[in-house]
Amino acid sequence: MKIAFAHDVFPAGGAEMVTLKIADSLPDFDFFVLCNRFVEKNLVGTHPNITYLHTGPIGTYDRRDDIIRHIKEHQIDILIMISECVRGAELIKEQTECSLVVVCHGEPFWQKDYFAPRDKRRWWGRIIGSKGVDFIYSDMGIAEKKAIGKTMKDLQICDKYICLCEEYCRIIRERIIDSTLAGKLGFIYNSQAVPEKINYEKDKIVLFCGRIDNLSKRVDLLIDIWKKCQDRMEGWRLVIAGDGPDREAMERYAADSGLKNYEFKGHCNNTQALYDRASILALTSATEGWPLALTEAKANGVIPVAFDCSAGVRTILSSAIGDGFLIDCFDTQKFADTLTEISKMDGNRLADIRRALVEDIRKFSPESVALEWKSLFLSMKRR
Repeated sequence: MKIAFAHDVFPAGGAEMVTLKIADSLPDFDFFVLCNRFVEKNLVGTHPNITYLHTGPIGTYDRRDDIIRHIKEHQIDILIMISECVRGAELIKEQTECSLVVVCHGEPFWQKDYFAPRDKRRWWGRIIGSKGVDFIYSDMGIAEKKAIGKTMKDLQICDKYICLCEEYCRIIRERIIDSTLAGKLGFIYNSQAVPEKINYEKDKIVLFCGRIDNLSKRVDLLIDIWKKCQDRMEGWRLVIAGDGPDREAMERYAADSGLKNYEFKGHCNNTQALYDRASILALTSATEGWPLALTEAKANGVIPVAFDCSAGVRTILSSAIGDGFLIDCFDTQKFADTLTEISKMDGNRLADIRRALVEDIRKFSPESVALEWKSLFLSMKRR
C-alpha cells in the first residue's frame, strides 16, 4: 500500500517526528511526505521507504491541486492530513480513489484558543513573544463553536479521524452535533522506543526540549519558575534546547529577569545526548496534544515535571509515585518547589524512580503502535 502524509514544513516538530516513526516501523509500506518546504538540516537518520513531494503552501488551492496530482501519479491509497483537512478536500475525494484520514496531533477543538481574544482564552497571564497570531472573535463561546464546527467538517469529509488517546475521543463524542459521525473516531498512541543502553548517572540539569513558541509552550513561565528555585538548587543548571519564533524574546526575558545558571542551546539534532545527561525534564506548556518530550524523558530515565494541561499529558504521566509529577496549571510556586524537592532526593530513591519510568513507557512500544497503524491501513480499502 501507498500512504501519504500532508505536512507544511517537514520536519518541524513532534507531528513530523511521529510520521517518521510510523514509516520506520512499517518498512513494507511505501510512504510519501507531501510538504511545502523540506528542511533537510532537521532530518535525523535515513528513511528509505519515504518519498518527498512538493506542494503549494498550506491553506491554498495550489496545495490541493498538487496533492491531487501526486495521488494520481503515484497511485496513493491513503492520504493522512495532520490536524485538519486540506482546503478543498472534498475535491480530492471526488477526483481520486484515495481514502482520507485526519490525525489530530493536538487537543480536541484546539483551534478555539487561536480564535479567542487574549482576555477570554484559557492561556491566561502574561504572554511574551508569540508574534503573528490573530484573535478574531470577541467571545470565547463563539470561538469554541467555530472550533467544533471545523472538527465536524473534518469528520464529515474524512473516512477516519484519529486522536492521540481515548479521552480525546470521548471529548469529541460529547460535543459533536451529528452522533452518526462518532463511528469515524479512533485513537492511536504515539510510540516511544526505549534505548538499548540507558545512562542512570545523571548530571544536575533541568532540561526543556521543544519548540520555543510561547503561546503554547510558555517558556516565560519556565523562566519564572527557575528564578524561584535557582538559589535553592545549588550546582544545578537549566538547559533550554530548541528553536522557534520566540527564542530571541525568551533570551531577552531571561536576561532581564536576572536568571542564573542557564543556557539556550538552540536546535539540537542529537537530543539523545541531552537525555543522557539531564536529571529532570520541565514542561510548562499551556496546551499539549501528546508531548514527545515527556515520553522521550521517561524512556531515558529523566524525571518529568509538567503542568496538567491536557488528557494527553495525564495519559503519559499517571499519578502513581515514580511516574513523573503533575502540577496544577499554572502554579509556578508548586512547580519550583517540586524541582527543588527532586534535587534533594537521595540516590536510591532517584534510581527507583528512573527505573519505574523506563518500565512504564514500554506500554507505548513501537511494535504495538505499529500494529495499530497497520490494522488501520489494511482496513481502508480503495473505494
